[in-house]
Amino acid sequence: MTLLSGAISLVMALLAAWTLRMVAVGIFRNIVAITPRVIVQSLMACILLGVLGGLYPAWRATRLHPVEALRYE
Repeated sequence: MTLLSGAISLVMALLAAWTLRMVAVGIFRNIVAITPRVIVQSLMACILLGVLGGLYPAWRATRLHPVEALRYE
């Protein structure tokens, strides 16, 4: 799910960069550059944040007794 949201965000960023390139004139035309390194870094950051965001609820769930966990359902 995290990787899917990262891929969707990446496609949106590429479309925004392409749009800016088409609209910009002169020196501002090359102001937006999305390199493969930026793509890899953004996907790695997305995965890291997704894992960290899922660890806390999982850690908290392991500390509950089964009866208490079911009481809140």
